[in-house]
Amino acid sequence: MKVYAVVCNNGEEWPEDYSHWTDSIHATRDGAERHIREHKERYKYIENRIYELDEQRCANGYALPEEQMEEFDKLREEYRVSDWDCIADIVEYELME
Repeated sequence: MKVYAVVCNNGEEWPEDYSHWTDSIHATRDGAERHIREHKERYKYIENRIYELDEQRCANGYALPEEQMEEFDKLREEYRVSDWDCIADIVEYELME
């Protein structure tokens, strides 16, 4: 049986800053590819939405309506802990019984 691991690295040039990790394991290559695509799209959306809300905040004297401020804070936290500005690859493994 084959499984497909999504492995990521942060792409840093300096060895002391370099990290890599196994993000997820999938039963199909298509599942692994979809996982990468969805997470990269989500990361890009968060990045763009934070920028948009920050521009609005700056234009309004560093204030946003409460609902937008909650969204802004939530997205910044998700962005802060997200690893999806990474380089992702798929590695195929054969499982032995």
